[in-house]
Amino acid sequence: RLIISLPVFRSVMINPILAADVATLTQVADSYRQDLNAQFSILTDPKGTPTATPGWPHDLALPSGLQAAIRGAAAGESRRDIVPIDGKLFLVTAEPATFAEQEVLGTVTFGFALDDRVAQELAQITRADVNLVTGSTLAGSSLSKPEQQHVAAALAAGDLAAVRGVSPELRAIGEREFIEGIFPLFRDQRSTEV
Repeated sequence: RLIISLPVFRSVMINPILAADVATLTQVADSYRQDLNAQFSILTDPKGTPTATPGWPHDLALPSGLQAAIRGAAAGESRRDIVPIDGKLFLVTAEPATFAEQEVLGTVTFGFALDDRVAQELAQITRADVNLVTGSTLAGSSLSKPEQQHVAAALAAGDLAAVRGVSPELRAIGEREFIEGIFPLFRDQRSTEV
């Protein structure tokens, strides 16, 4: 929200010559992406059609969860979601850039990788080991590399419980035993869990 309120950013969105200049849009979006340590940024026109996508792989289509966040921003809503992209998890934030708080000039979306670094930070806060999972893929973990390999193998084999909350069973991973728990990352969503 702070970025879309900056005069420099707004001038790029308002000026029709700059808004059509892909090189300038890409440079501006990439500059903010780097400032925020985001993996990718996506700038769109008012309809939500991407105009600049620094950091986004050129050969990868936008997944439905990311498209939904961008569509929401194009409709004038701030959106956030956790989206699986190519076997990884990303925290996605999408904001509308508006003129006089009514007309949507375009949107800006940033994607932040939820990886081992994030899992380790969550583990320090929660004082528990954290594994970030998408489907049957381990996207991030606070466990040691050998323990991560055990978890990844169990996920691939479908051996991890789909029980919500805390399991009454102990689970052995490598040389240690754990109490297993599955919890949503967002209170209002059940599909993304840790």
